[in-house]
Amino acid sequence: MDSTPHQCHRTEFYDARRDTHLLLEVDGEQVVIRATRDSYSAARRACFIRELVAEGFLPDEYQWSNTDSPWAVYGVRWCIDRRWLVLPREVVKRTSRWALRMWLVGTLLWLGMLVGLLFH
Repeated sequence: MDSTPHQCHRTEFYDARRDTHLLLEVDGEQVVIRATRDSYSAARRACFIRELVAEGFLPDEYQWSNTDSPWAVYGVRWCIDRRWLVLPREVVKRTSRWALRMWLVGTLLWLGMLVGLLFH
């Protein structure tokens, strides 16, 4: 009987070329890769998995896994899921303030153009 505790490892990646956040979850023999966008072809997915193996994030037997199907041969599952991505509160506040300012500026410009059109 194996007495070692069962651990789930989670590692986040960001691919700037494809503007995609990736979450690698290794839970025993099951591997799930969650992507925020569907920006990876089947060939690129296989290449990414080989890169994870080369960097030591996955064992060697995952190097030739098939990612064409939702559940791959060695238990690698690739899914599109944004629910895991949590934005920091500061980012949300800053973005909300910026959006409010842009809305106000746009409204003032629109009102200015409307007044100019009506009283010209």
